[in-house]
Amino acid sequence: MRRVLRRLAGFAGLPLLSALAPFVLLPLVARTGGVDGWTAVSIGQSVGMTAGVVVSYGWTLSGPSRLARAAFEDRPALYADSVLSRLLLLIVVSPIAAWVSGALTAREDGLAMAVAVAFTLGGLSPAWYSIGLGRPSYIARYEVLPRTIAVAALLVLIPLTGELLLYPLLLALATVGGVIAYSHRIGRLSRRLLRRNAFAALRSDWVSASTVVAASAYSSTSVALLGVTSPASAVAGYSSGEKIYRLGLLAVQALSNSLQAWVAEQRPQGLTRRMLYALAAHVALGASGLAGLALVGPPVAALLFGPDLAPEPATMVYLGLAYLAVAANTATGRLILVPLGLTRHVLLSTLAGAATGVVAILSLSAMFGESGAAAGLAVGEAAVVLVQAGAILLRVRTRRTGEQEEEASREAAAGHP
Repeated sequence: MRRVLRRLAGFAGLPLLSALAPFVLLPLVARTGGVDGWTAVSIGQSVGMTAGVVVSYGWTLSGPSRLARAAFEDRPALYADSVLSRLLLLIVVSPIAAWVSGALTAREDGLAMAVAVAFTLGGLSPAWYSIGLGRPSYIARYEVLPRTIAVAALLVLIPLTGELLLYPLLLALATVGGVIAYSHRIGRLSRRLLRRNAFAALRSDWVSASTVVAASAYSSTSVALLGVTSPASAVAGYSSGEKIYRLGLLAVQALSNSLQAWVAEQRPQGLTRRMLYALAAHVALGASGLAGLALVGPPVAALLFGPDLAPEPATMVYLGLAYLAVAANTATGRLILVPLGLTRHVLLSTLAGAATGVVAILSLSAMFGESGAAAGLAVGEAAVVLVQAGAILLRVRTRRTGEQEEEASREAAAGHP
């Protein structure tokens, strides 16, 4: 348990530091750019985060568990597969993300396009490898430190120049620099890449890739979807609340990261108990997030981004409900279904959430604006919870039926020698 607590401290603190650095910058970006600039940055982030999920190709979902089970000598080859598959996707996806972002904003300076590309590069992150190793210090060295340096420079440069294009440029340089340094640490990566089959790497984990892409279809694109149905003022208000919501989600991610290797490790004894502990911890965190976003979210958003860019109170309540649902389905998906090998059920649940969430966000935002978009996001995440809970109950029921049949067979054999 002490080892788990150390992992929790590392995986909770470091990602929070990594995200808090640019979060400190966001109010400055919002106040510098005004409604139009803030909307362009938010749409670029929304599209870029989705594109980054496509580029990550499911390694954030299945990679840590695969690495924890892999032999020591096979781990560099696994990392090489991840790099090769993601580089190929980056070449295809980043121009599409830039074009979509540019089409959804009225600005002609390419700000939304540049932000989209910068966040698409996030799909190359090697954090999953550090999580599988249980080494949060690598995240500090190769992600937190470069991002912190970039943000510190931006805190000086943006007020001096008023140029928001510096924001995506320096973040992109920090991301690429960290990935290159991490890959160099793995050693002889270029030789391994030459020996890998690119298409085999893409085929190896299409289920996990489809799962995270489907989830991102509604969770990361809610800002862009709202931009289709609502004016820039509604997008700006929702974006401010969504940034606080996403900052809070880092706690869910950190908790999941710290428990993922512990739950999936090669010890069948106590597996059910470890899964239940993980689920209880995530639900408690989700309930706390719901209360915090609903009660404290509106005044915090107004303080950070200004009253003109603050979200409606109802928006924060619905984002709180979405937070609770995300915390629950993170546990049921990553920490229960994936370790049991039921990744297809996770895919089905995220497909259901994507179909439900996209329709709900578009329809509810058309009727109720920014609060409708938040409600649609909560509906999509709740759909994921319901499908995953059903899959777990079905697994339990099937297992009990099998045990009962096996016991009946033993009794029958004992009665008829």
